[in-house]
Amino acid sequence: MHGCSRSGGTINHASYFHEILNIAEENSVIAWIRKIKRTGLKIESLICNAGTSSAVSLFLITQFKQFSDQIQTNFAGTFLLCREVGKVMMQQKYGRILTISSVLAGMHETGTSVYSASKKAIEELTKILAKEVVGFNVTCNCIAPGMVITPLTTELGENAINNVISKQTINRAITTSEICNIADFFLRAECSAITGQVMYIGFVN
Repeated sequence: MHGCSRSGGTINHASYFHEILNIAEENSVIAWIRKIKRTGLKIESLICNAGTSSAVSLFLITQFKQFSDQIQTNFAGTFLLCREVGKVMMQQKYGRILTISSVLAGMHETGTSVYSASKKAIEELTKILAKEVVGFNVTCNCIAPGMVITPLTTELGENAINNVISKQTINRAITTSEICNIADFFLRAECSAITGQVMYIGFVN
């Protein structure tokens, strides 16, 4: 198993290999995927879980740097990984791609225009890619979780967290185990007929 982030890895396992990587840098992503291919192992699944956010900011006062940072990490990073891994999976005639959106993509919440737009873009990318690779036994699906308590979401503040939770259909934080359960389902070989789907967790979209 291979993973990447901008900082060091936190998974300690003999079969896990971590790479410090900025997924918004095209050449770095290409080099990393080629490095994995040289191991001779198949890339059977891809989970695009990288994401960043910022404090709630009304559209008309949102700084361009906020826009650029979120679009580059959330959308461009997902685009690059899906593109490069998708090529490998097409050659293999097998693959499972899973992207991560957010319930905010369907809430239209004030102050989240850039973040929500970046996540909605991921959903559309996933659906179109699913159609383009369907003939190669490659599926592409998306999970859109409700509020999950992480170091990143904690930085947004208690009010922002509670506001999202109050607007979810299920008024509580979503657990990582609930997300992993759905991810495991989408990544199974048996799910060959399920593609282009967006699964919202805790929210009726």
